[in-house]
Amino acid sequence: MTCRLLAALFTAAGLSALCSCSVVPQVGRAFGGHGSYWRDTGSGGTARMEVDLNRQIASFYRGKNKVGVAAISSGDERHRTPDGTYRILEKIRDKYSTRYGHVEDAHGRVVNRDATPGSRVPRGGRYVPAPMPYWMRLTWSGIGMHQGFLPGYAASHGCIRMDKKVVRQFYNAAYVGMKVKVTGG
Repeated sequence: MTCRLLAALFTAAGLSALCSCSVVPQVGRAFGGHGSYWRDTGSGGTARMEVDLNRQIASFYRGKNKVGVAAISSGDERHRTPDGTYRILEKIRDKYSTRYGHVEDAHGRVVNRDATPGSRVPRGGRYVPAPMPYWMRLTWSGIGMHQGFLPGYAASHGCIRMDKKVVRQFYNAAYVGMKVKVTGG
């Protein structure tokens, strides 16, 4: 049985602590976004984010005060999200991937869920780039944070997908040049 399958089974059963797999969310409430919140009361201090890849959560701080938590899905085993301390390089509200998407046939049915711009497209079909709303770039090589699907484990191509319930608040409070520390990869 694969680690990912074990992770899904244990998490569904509420037993995530029993699996040593790094893909199991260690914060049960964060699984599926249930533990995400934003409670900014206007506290002072320098804004920063911390991303814990082991627990699959991102936290937003103002000084020492944690004002927000977002469930995430980081890079999978083939596309690991790199540890490090970054600065937000750019923000784009409505961004689309230049590397990944899906292919639809002439009837609009998805025929390739993990496509790239050079993927084969059936006659009458089309390539559709993946939406990445609330994009916050961390590296010029393409790693960033954005709204995305949260299956409960690391499943992206390297980006940090964030819970749609709070990503807008993270995006609005973040600024170009803000520090983002990524650990646990």
